Formats: sequence, structure tokens, C-alpha cells
Amino acid sequence: GSTTFIGYDQVAAEATIVGIVAEGQAQPVARSGQHAEVILDRTPFYAEGGGQLGDHGAITLTDGTVFEVYDVQSPVPGLFVHRGQVREGEITQDAPVVARVDIERRKAISRAHTATHMIHRAFREKLGETATQMGSENAPGRLRFDFPSPEPVSGSILRDVEARVNEILVEDLDVHANVMTQDEARAMGAMALFGEKYGNEVRVVSVGDWAHELCGGTHAQRSGQLGVVSFLSEGSIGAGIRRVEALVGVDAYRHLAAEHVLVQRLSDLVKAPREEVLERIEDGAVITLDGDAVLLGDEVLAQGRRRGDDELGIALADARASVGRQLELFASNTLEYLQRERHLASDNPDLPMTSVDFAGRHTLVVVRGIDYREDLLALHRSGYLREMRPVLVGVDGGADALLELGYRPDMIIGDFDSVSEQALRSGAELVVHAYPNGRAPGAERLGSLGLQYLVFESAGTSEDIAMLLAYERGAELIVAVGSHNSMEDFLDKGRQGMASTFLVRLKVGRVLVDAKGVNNLYRPVVKGRDIALFAAAMISSLALVVAVSEPVRLWLRSVWLWLRARIGW
Repeated sequence: GSTTFIGYDQVAAEATIVGIVAEGQAQPVARSGQHAEVILDRTPFYAEGGGQLGDHGAITLTDGTVFEVYDVQSPVPGLFVHRGQVREGEITQDAPVVARVDIERRKAISRAHTATHMIHRAFREKLGETATQMGSENAPGRLRFDFPSPEPVSGSILRDVEARVNEILVEDLDVHANVMTQDEARAMGAMALFGEKYGNEVRVVSVGDWAHELCGGTHAQRSGQLGVVSFLSEGSIGAGIRRVEALVGVDAYRHLAAEHVLVQRLSDLVKAPREEVLERIEDGAVITLDGDAVLLGDEVLAQGRRRGDDELGIALADARASVGRQLELFASNTLEYLQRERHLASDNPDLPMTSVDFAGRHTLVVVRGIDYREDLLALHRSGYLREMRPVLVGVDGGADALLELGYRPDMIIGDFDSVSEQALRSGAELVVHAYPNGRAPGAERLGSLGLQYLVFESAGTSEDIAMLLAYERGAELIVAVGSHNSMEDFLDKGRQGMASTFLVRLKVGRVLVDAKGVNNLYRPVVKGRDIALFAAAMISSLALVVAVSEPVRLWLRSVWLWLRARIGW
């Protein structure tokens, strides 16, 4: 059957479940803890498409059962598939429900989508009609916009485009949508997207009379609702294709506020008013160090004290001498930790009851450490994730790294201070790291978002408890990406909690594989000998074809006779 989309006008509506898919098969019921795909007869949820991410939210039955929606897709036109997890009770086919979209997330995405249209229009004003959108992503508070350009876009053009967009925001233009024929859309100058297919009737979204674009997505009601748009970066993503990334609304404000602090500190350094800092130090300017002075040309920007070789040698000797003392403190801390948290080193630690099944499976634990993106990408390209299908555990922001590669984490563990709301609502089981004093930093955030979670109390680090959980639940192998276990981590970072890391590594070492640096482990190189062997194989194959093929021999004989006739030999 098909689903009627009512999400342009409503963010909550009554509906009926007309289909449930769980574990790859159609099911009459899905129970608590199960991940499933639900089809409704009508829905306010927007399905991912046109660069806009799908809605999140909840589908609630009359008995209070909640199916938390973390993704919506439309595999065929007219069919909306709501992906999520049953939180309590069970959902059944033909049950009446109330479908409710996460309105704050929808608004943030809609603002980003409207900003994308405005950036598209502004680039066409500056670069011409060839600056046509070739791809985009509209996420809560941020966007990316791809367009053709044979060379990098200059900083001055980027600043002009950003300024033009923000000027339109101040004008607070009405944003509205109209359905019309393609001919009518062309007559009003509406822009169509590269690679998109449209029917006879199209939906045109307009920002005042300034920008008109064919679009099926959701948008802000007025341009002023975007608040502010701030460009983050511009770069190449392929031959002749550029990408601009930008922040919108509160996210843009936070970014600008951080830049304000940076400029203030730079102002203090060069002893100049904030408004003059960027004028005095332009992009590409050469800064020199002359004695104790930092110079821009002949102008002294700052004064310091240059350390000589002897002084640096003394400082280095002091640092080396302190290593022994630091090792003593680390050892003392480790023994203290072992006495206090001995249950983690025993056979029966007090672990939370989770629904994720680790037994007999590989587990990938992703931590945002050195080279974590590169190592994770190497595992992805190697086929390991696809073939072994390990349990995916994100430690705080490590969950976002998994999502960026298209993998949904099975579990997220940590303080939840550096993980996106998108990851939190992806359907992963959430485990809050609590400390022995009862403090659980992540609980407040998850509670404010209305998300359910488990608590793991431990004096160790979040990556430690992730590994312990997998180990105690019977994981066959634990692969760690971005984890902390070097001398630098133990000593230079001054992490007292690294004592737990040391002990946990001793316990789980039998099944632990550290993927740190795996992206540098092997890089295929084509050697000259390989090329020679390949050429020899090609020549041998050609000679064999000539030897056994009468038509080829006849053709070569004809060519030879023709050459002899031409040169008179």
C-alpha cells in the first residue's frame, strides 16, 4: 500500500499501522527492544530525500507503547518506512497510533534547507547560471552544498555570498510553496536540481520573489527564522566539484561566539583593537621571529623571551627526570584503583543488563582518539565491517564517526557530552558512565531529551567500561579504534583514570586487537617488476592468439605484404 504524507501542515496526527517488518520479514507484532520498520496509512514524518534528512520522533499506541523513530526512508514513491525501536510493550498491525515528529529537530533541519536554497541563489548571482546545485545535505543546524566550479572559490566571493544570504534574512521574506506545472515553474525562473526527475506537476518553494526552486522538502516560514548563516569551509570533493559547509541559527551563533573569543585573544597578543586584528594580519601574511620579537614586516606584533639551547636542554633534562616520579605516581594510582575497583578485575563484575548480544561476536569499540577516522575508514574499506558485522559500540563522539560512514551504532557509552542528538536518537542502546560518587553527567542530557538509558558505575574511563562490557558478555574479539593506551596517554596527559585503562587491558588482552595505525599498516604500491611481468603476460597472450588464430595470421601477413609494397622491398 501507499502512505499519505501530511507533514507539510502537521507534525502530529492519528494513523494506523498497516505493516511491520522485523528481522527482515513481515511480522504481525514487534516487541519491546526490537528494531523494526513500521508503515502507516498516513504520516507527518518526512522521509529522507532531496538532501534533507528524515524526521525523528515517536509513534505511540493507545496503551502507551512507544515506537521511537530514528529514521524514515521512502524506498519507492508513496511508501514511507519508519525505522525505529519498540521501547515498552509491543506494537501490532492495524493498531491505531499517534505519530509525532520531533518538532525542534524538524525546525532546525527546515531552517538549514531554506538556507541551502538561499545559498544556491546567491552563488548563481555571483558565479552565473553554471553554479547549479549538484548535491546537498540538510541536517539540524548545518548544511553542505555542492556545485560545479573549475577552481576554488575565492575568499572574497564566499564573503559576498555569505553577506548576501544574511541580508535576505534581515528582510524577513515570506517562504511559501506552490504546486504548478513545469512550464509555469520555468516561466517564473524556478531552479531545478541536477539529476532529479520531476512529474508534470511540481512543487516550487519561494523565498519572497528572490529565490524559486523545485523542492519537496520542508522549510522555515520566513527567512528571518534562520537567524544567521555562517560559512565553515569551502573545498574540493572531486574534479570540478566544490563543497561549501555552513551552520544555521543557534549553531552558527555558537560558532561565531567562539571566533569572537579567538579574535579577542589575538587582539590581546598583537595589542590592537579587535576590529583591526584581521586588517593587520591578512590571510597568507608572513610572520617572522627576530630575537624576542614577533614581526609582521617591520611592525612588532608581540614580544616574548626566546629560550636558548642551554635553557631548553635543562628543561628537557628536568622533564626526563620527572618520568620516574610520574611512573611511581601512576603505579601508586593503579594499586589504589585495584583496591577500590577490584570487582572489575574479578570474574563477576557488577555490569548493567543490556539488550545488545555480544556473545560469540566481534565487537568494534570506537573512541575519538588519534587517527580514529583514518583507522575506521581503513576497516570500512577492507570489508571487515561488512563481512564480520561486529557489534558497534561508540564511546561518546565515536558514535558519530560510525554514523558518518553509514553505520548505526548498537550501543553508545559515555558522558554524552560530545555526541550528537542524531546519534542519540539512532536507536542505539544508551549506557551512561556514572562515577562512584553517584555523579552521572550524561543522565541529565538524556533525561531532558526523553531518552531511556542504563547506568554503569565505575571509576574507570568510558572506553574501559565499553571493553569490559563486551568482554564479560562473551565477545569473541574486541577491536579498538582510537583508544588510549600509549605512554603519552598514561603520563603526558596526566590522566589518573588511565590506571583503569592499564588494568582493563590486562584483563581483556586475550581478545583485544588495537586498530591504532591500521590505515598505515599496508599501502599497496605498484612496483616496476610487477609492471614488467604484466607487460610480459600481455605479450605472451597476444603471441598465443596469433599462433592459434588463422584470421589473425592472415591479417598480419596482409599487413606485411602491404608494407613491403609501400617501401619497395
